[in-house]
Amino acid sequence: MTSITRRVTRVFVVPMLLAAAPVLRAQDTTALRSADSLLVRALVTHAMPVRLADGRLSGAGADFLIAEGGRSQFFLIGEDHGMRELPQLSAALFRALRPAGYAHLAVEVGPLSAERLEATLRTPGGLDAWGRAVRADPWAVAFDAWREETQMAADAVAATGGRRGTIWGLDQEFIGAPAGLLRRLAAIAPNAAARALAQGYAADAVRADARVIAEKNPTIYYMTSAPADMSTRLTAAFRPGAGSEAARIIDELRVSREIYAGQFDGHGYESNDQRAGLMKRHFMERYRAARAAGEAAPRVLVKLGGYHSIRGRSYTGVFDVGNLLSEMAASGGARSFHLFVLTAHGTRNAFLPFAPDNAEKAHALNVAEDLDFMDARPLLAAGAPDAWTVLDLRPLRGEAERGRLGRLNPGLRTLMWGYDAVLVIPEAHASTLWIDVPPR
Repeated sequence: MTSITRRVTRVFVVPMLLAAAPVLRAQDTTALRSADSLLVRALVTHAMPVRLADGRLSGAGADFLIAEGGRSQFFLIGEDHGMRELPQLSAALFRALRPAGYAHLAVEVGPLSAERLEATLRTPGGLDAWGRAVRADPWAVAFDAWREETQMAADAVAATGGRRGTIWGLDQEFIGAPAGLLRRLAAIAPNAAARALAQGYAADAVRADARVIAEKNPTIYYMTSAPADMSTRLTAAFRPGAGSEAARIIDELRVSREIYAGQFDGHGYESNDQRAGLMKRHFMERYRAARAAGEAAPRVLVKLGGYHSIRGRSYTGVFDVGNLLSEMAASGGARSFHLFVLTAHGTRNAFLPFAPDNAEKAHALNVAEDLDFMDARPLLAAGAPDAWTVLDLRPLRGEAERGRLGRLNPGLRTLMWGYDAVLVIPEAHASTLWIDVPPR
């Protein structure tokens, strides 16, 4: 992998997900168990089995998660992306928590894209219609180019019946989104001049994004290679009213460009901080709209990369949306519950359009490449080798503070206070693309 591709892979993937869990050698796990470490013994004491079958959760761990969700206003799932088990788990939890009043699913997708996704899914044959849209423009929406993610959204929409506003998109718009958004701007243009301007930018975006794949150069993406004054010119041409669709499109394009540009030009911390702020703003916009619609205290299942869902300061050094929800719930006399999902073995879909390699559709989880911020071995050692296991971390915090669990790895210590529980999945399987991208 070239240096530019490796760097931009982190732009695409790392800020959007928590790196995959390590693949441990069998003897590593066995050694931890046989050593009977203080931490592993404590974790095992608070371990509960979970089973997911036919879209339903069962077992003591499932009862625990559903009960904790029922006692919480926000249930946050911190995940790695690209594995089919994660959206399946999220859909099952959403259905199980509906009786407790959960009516919204917040995901790592741009707000405009999330609205389009939900609108499509609410039409007859919506799932297939979304698949056709993805095939026509495969890289416009993060993660919903995967079938299982779209099925999760469809399940959530079905569970809420006719209620609108089920899917909340919290992220920036994806790096391949400008062409479609600019075409939409052209369709709602107030006059011929504004329409021509938007159409010209859209055509440029199509050409630029085609070159990304042909030349294997992600810096060409129109999200960051578009003229710097594009948003200014569009605003002058459209004169959009505050809160109008045109204003939202132009603003989301502007801020999304800034976030990606920060990653490209080496300002990763600033980009992550801006992105966290945007996700908080998007959440509060949706939250206030739900309250205005009559929900006194909207309950939300939140599925994001593990960097974003954590309580406190995240592994990227910023206070992300997960911390906002923790403080927000507490300030209202409620609470949030944070679940970290850890996979021991298997594959994830790490395919990227600018570096086409079919093998990346089933990328083997690898600790050296994917996990460098935490020692996850005690967590994996405490999990059952052949079944899903929930580990309740909260009872361990006092023991850790009193020094009774030995010396903790700093990253693992951060996790133990940032998340309330860990779900250990022994084996995961790569998500499935809607479009079968041929090798190039």
